[in-house]
Amino acid sequence: MKKLSLLFLGLNLSFTSLAQPANDDCTGAQVVIPDGSCQTGTNVGANDSWTGEIGCATAGGPNGHLDVWYSFVATGGVFDITATSATLANIEVALVQPGATPCVDAFTVLSSFCGASPVTGSFSGLVVGNTYYYSVSSSGSNTGSFQTCVTNTAATNNDCSGAIPVAVGAGGICTEVTGTNIGATDSGVTTPGCSNYAGGDVWFSAVVPASGNVTFASDYAATNSLTDIGMAVYSGTCGSLTEIYCDDDSGNGLMSSISATGLTPGTTVFIRVWEYGNDVLGDFDLCFSEPPVSDSNQDCATSTGLCTSSTLAGASDGDGSVVDLNATNQDCLSTEHESSWFNLEIATAGTFEFTLSPSNGSDDYDFAVWVYPGGAGQACPPTVAPDRCSFGAGAGLNGSYDTGLGSGAVDLSEGAAGDNWVSTITGLNPGDVIVLLIDNFSSTTSPFTVDFPGTAGLDCTVLPVELLSFYAEAMVDGNRLHWKTESEMNNDYFTVEHSRDAENWRIIGTVNGAGTTSNMQRYSMDHDNILSGVNYYKLYQTDIDGSVSNVRIVSINNDEVLKVLVQTINLIGQEVDSNYKGVVIDHYSDGTTIKRLQ
Repeated sequence: MKKLSLLFLGLNLSFTSLAQPANDDCTGAQVVIPDGSCQTGTNVGANDSWTGEIGCATAGGPNGHLDVWYSFVATGGVFDITATSATLANIEVALVQPGATPCVDAFTVLSSFCGASPVTGSFSGLVVGNTYYYSVSSSGSNTGSFQTCVTNTAATNNDCSGAIPVAVGAGGICTEVTGTNIGATDSGVTTPGCSNYAGGDVWFSAVVPASGNVTFASDYAATNSLTDIGMAVYSGTCGSLTEIYCDDDSGNGLMSSISATGLTPGTTVFIRVWEYGNDVLGDFDLCFSEPPVSDSNQDCATSTGLCTSSTLAGASDGDGSVVDLNATNQDCLSTEHESSWFNLEIATAGTFEFTLSPSNGSDDYDFAVWVYPGGAGQACPPTVAPDRCSFGAGAGLNGSYDTGLGSGAVDLSEGAAGDNWVSTITGLNPGDVIVLLIDNFSSTTSPFTVDFPGTAGLDCTVLPVELLSFYAEAMVDGNRLHWKTESEMNNDYFTVEHSRDAENWRIIGTVNGAGTTSNMQRYSMDHDNILSGVNYYKLYQTDIDGSVSNVRIVSINNDEVLKVLVQTINLIGQEVDSNYKGVVIDHYSDGTTIKRLQ
C-alpha cells in the first residue's frame, strides 16, 4: 500500500490509494464452488471491464461498471447466482460464455440480472463440466462489499435414483402431478427409442396395480410451458433398466400417452420424461391411472353385472359384434355407437334411480332401461321397447352432461331435445331384473361414473360361479331345468330345489360342478311327475370348502305351456305304441294334434 503526504495550509494530511481487487479482471476470476460456501467480495478499487451495456446493466456514470469477476464449473444444467450487499445500491450480474481461450478470446454474454440487494438470477442450459464466468458490479461509482453464491438447482429427479413416486389412480381417474425439466441434464441412460431426445430428462416411478394395466399420460394446461413431451417406461432397477414402452405424440396435441398392459403387479416401473429436442424449459402435467375393467359387454348377450356405484370403461369403438337395437326395441335411440350392456338385480324393494357422469365432463351419453319383474321374459336382445329411454343431445339440465333417471323428471322417453333426464322407476321388488344399455354418442372411449341414489337395493352377492342363465323348459312328461356358467372357481356341485308356493322348498336333485374353469359350462336336470300350475325352482351352488351360495330362482306356469300326450293313433284310428312304424297322430291334453312319421 502506497502512502502519500502533502503539506496544505500547515496541515500534514495522509491519503491511502484504493488497491485494485485481485479479481478486477476476467484473468483473475475468483473460483466459486457450486453449492459450496458463499464468497465475500468487493468492487472497491475495481475498474470497468465493459465497454458498453451488458443486458440490464448500463455503462453510465463517471466510473462505468466497477466490476469484479468469478468463475465456476457447471455441475448441472441450471444454476442460481446470488449477490447480497448492505452497501451497493444496485447490483448487476452478468454471466458469460468464454471463448476458445478464456479471458483472451471474445466471450458471449449469456444472461444478466440487476436489482436492489439481494438479487438472484437463474441460468439454464449450462453444459456440465464447462467453466463459466460472471461479473458483479454496481451502476455508477457505487462501491462496497457483498457476498456471492452459486447453487446447482438441477431437478431432484434428474436421474432414475431420484425418481419422484406418482400414485396410480384407480378407475381411470387420477390426481395430476406437475413436473418440470428446469435443471435437468442427460441422465446417462441409453437414448430412448422414440421422440427427439437431446438430454434434459427427468424421472418418475409408479407401483403397478393388481390389474397390471396403467395409462401413463402427459398433458399441459394453460399455465404450462411445455407442449411437446417424449416419454418412456422402464422395468428393472436403476442401473439395470429395460425400456418396455416409448411414445412421442399419442396424447393431447404433441404430448405423450402410453397404455401399458401386462405389467407385473406390485413391481415398480420408472418413467422417463423429456422435452422434444431439449430446447424449451418449463413445466408439464402427468396423470398415471389404472384403466377401468375392460368392457367385454358391448353386446346384450355378454352384459356384465352391476350392483354398486362404479367408474366404468368407455366402450371400444363400434357397437360390438352384434347390433342389438332394432325397430322393435330401440325407442328413442337411433343405433349403437359405443355401447355397454349391464344387468342389475333388485335385492330390496324401492325406487330405482341412477346418475351417469362422463369423466371428461363433456361426452354425450344416451341410455335405455328394460325392467323384467321377477326376471320373467328377459331376452337378449330385448324384444320390447324400453321402460325408460334418453337420447338427450349435449349439455342438458343446468348445463351439465350428466344423465340418468331422476332429478324430478316425469317423462319416460326423450329425444335429442330432452334435458338428459327421464323418470325414476318405482315399485320394484326383490328378484326384479333390470337391463341397462349405455351408449356413448361422442364415441371417445372415455370412462364414466354411475351412481345409484335410489331406495331400491341392488344384489351384490359375490359368487364363485358366474351364472349366465337359468330357466325351465316344459317337456311332455315334466320340466327340464337348464343353466349355463361362464366360469367357475372351486365349484363342487349344484343343488336344485322345487316349490309350489315359493316359500316351502324341497331338494329334487344335485349335479356335479366343474371345479375351477374359465370355459363355459352347460348343465341340465329333469323334474318328472310335476303338477299343473306354477312351479318354482331354486338353484344353489356349493363350494369345495362347503360354503353355499343362493344363485337364482325361476318359475314356469305349466298350465300355459305344458302339453300332456293323451293318445297316439294310426291313420285308421287304432291306438299304437312306440314300436309302431308309419304315420301316427298324437293327441294332447289341450286338444291339439300333431301328425308325424314314427
